[in-house]
Amino acid sequence: MKLSKFVKVCNEFGAYAVESAQLELGTTRTIRGRKVRRVFTGNLQNSLYHRTYIRSKGKGTTRVVFGAKGSAGNYASFVEYGVNGTKTNVGSPFSFKGKFVNIGAIEKMVRNNKFRIRRKGKFVAKTESNIRGTAFVIARSIAEKGIVGVPYMRKGIERAYKKYESKLSNALIEDTIKYIDNGSNNN
Repeated sequence: MKLSKFVKVCNEFGAYAVESAQLELGTTRTIRGRKVRRVFTGNLQNSLYHRTYIRSKGKGTTRVVFGAKGSAGNYASFVEYGVNGTKTNVGSPFSFKGKFVNIGAIEKMVRNNKFRIRRKGKFVAKTESNIRGTAFVIARSIAEKGIVGVPYMRKGIERAYKKYESKLSNALIEDTIKYIDNGSNNN
């Protein structure tokens, strides 16, 4: 049975789910009393994709798979589910083990032009000692407190499902009726 209309709607569903997930990542939220925008470089947002797989032999299944390309795929699950800290549990299946996270990665983030260093509520210059000190404090804080998850993909899929639920079932019904009609015409 050829599911041409159903596959087309599955592709639309996947594209809308990815778009919704990208918007969800860019949303500003309040976490632990502070307004936080969870996207810094946009790598994860730009790397999200979907693929529709069709297997007509045997059980005949259609699947829409979501993922992240490149290096963003390495940390996409950590952003989705969060990471428990050594002192704080955020309800994640992942946990930090040591007293610090990768200080080199944090230092690279602090050196970025978007990042501004504060001391006692005032912005200060980016000297080497300020950069290293800030990276040290941030790395220790992240390891202790963990990272609250952003269920961007789950919310994107839920939003897409609400919009496409009836379209998916109608497309499957249309393709099934078309298949039945073509089968009865051949006899």
